[in-house]
Amino acid sequence: MKNEALFLKRLSFLLLSGLSVKESIEFLVKQKELGLEKVIHDISEGKSFSRSLFEHGYIKDTLSKQLLKAGETTGDLADCVSYASLCLDKKKRLRQSILSALAYPALIFLGALVVMAGLLFFIFPKILPLLQSMNVPLPITTRILIDLFWSLTHPWTYILGICIFLSLSVFFYLRQKRLFIFILKVPVCGEVVRKYISARFCRVASTMLRSGTPLHAILLFSSEMFGELYNKIFFALSERIEEGSLLSEQLLLLPIFFPSVLAQLIAVGERSATLEQTFLYLADHYESEIAELSKRLSLLIEPVMMIALGLGIGFVGLSIITPIYSLSAYVGH
Repeated sequence: MKNEALFLKRLSFLLLSGLSVKESIEFLVKQKELGLEKVIHDISEGKSFSRSLFEHGYIKDTLSKQLLKAGETTGDLADCVSYASLCLDKKKRLRQSILSALAYPALIFLGALVVMAGLLFFIFPKILPLLQSMNVPLPITTRILIDLFWSLTHPWTYILGICIFLSLSVFFYLRQKRLFIFILKVPVCGEVVRKYISARFCRVASTMLRSGTPLHAILLFSSEMFGELYNKIFFALSERIEEGSLLSEQLLLLPIFFPSVLAQLIAVGERSATLEQTFLYLADHYESEIAELSKRLSLLIEPVMMIALGLGIGFVGLSIITPIYSLSAYVGH
């Protein structure tokens, strides 16, 4: 499906209108949604609707699949489909906002690379023999640029670079758990991840609690929604809750992975028996905060890139211009 969010939005409208799943799919087939006949066939044979959509590639987003499964389990499929389309739409808008924030710096970055490459490979080689013949000491920036130039003209440099890249890729792949924990400790990035996970979990929890699903089953269900590390955490939480522990107490033991406010408000909901409303409030709260944080991140990206570009161009320019001034002074004497 070219546009999963649009497909789910149209499907949720049909389901909220009172049509069954099969009738909704048949209606979309008439609207030229190609290939949905396979889904109708699977539903007729008793296969799960969410599983059929996922297997045939209509839904590729894992969270959307889990939300559809939750809707089938709780009997609240229309609301879950509507929320899945909302999540995809928000993800798309976030991606577009980041790309739009990066578009101008990326264009400037490309132009700066062309200028730096021209200076390094066309201008610098012409003045390099002159610089080497001077009996005056070269500044450190020029010496670094000379070493960089000679290394870039040697094929072994690229072979070494590829080897280092592959080694680092394997290293980070084997240590992705530690890398992810490190990201969680980075101020802004960690905050975004924690609130994103919390928002998705709270939304699913509020939906499933509405239909009477026990909390340990919701946590077990959530153990298939996120990455490997969080899936293990939710699975362990499910076991603790089934043994009689309170969710708020367990979350307080995991400050790196969940916001402290989440555990505190869940504790209030546990004491007042209003967990469903608490989860609904937390989902709305964290979703609005994620939107605000994404705006802040997109605003921070552009100046950081511009500063990095300025430093790079300034370094190359200084490395070339400084010895030219030294040469002028040398000739003057």
